[in-house]
Amino acid sequence: MRQDCKACVENATIEISHLCPGKEEAIVWFDNCLLRYSDKDFIGEVDESNKFYMWNIYNISQRQVFNRHLGELMYELSSKASSSHFFFATGEVEVSEKKIEEKIYGLVQCSRELSDGECKACLDNVIKDIPTSCYGKRGGRVRLGVVMLGTRFTNSMAHMK
Repeated sequence: MRQDCKACVENATIEISHLCPGKEEAIVWFDNCLLRYSDKDFIGEVDESNKFYMWNIYNISQRQVFNRHLGELMYELSSKASSSHFFFATGEVEVSEKKIEEKIYGLVQCSRELSDGECKACLDNVIKDIPTSCYGKRGGRVRLGVVMLGTRFTNSMAHMK
């Protein structure tokens, strides 16, 4: 795990210097890390200007059923993560109704510089955007600003890596 993190930061350093030469402020995200620099103090600040969404191209059937279970799972994970020392939680829910037989997997994470309340508020804010940003898709990610906070959901564990 440490090697993945170290390699990620090394790659991010190379990428950010290529993509943003001479910039006073830049941010780059990879699956295993985030790298940001700025001439302004941003530690502990929630930056909503850097929110982005990614989603699986495949749709799910029975969107209302899927989204109800997804929402319940993600809000449960938000509560777990915000009260955890690591500000991180994963979980799954079995969906077995209206011709749907599958599991939904979820992952949420906050930067540890936030307070418990800030973590919970940020996660809940991101989760409420899922229906409009990733509605009906088999999986997705939402990242919010510099605090390396995000949610993931999918109905295949392979997409969580």
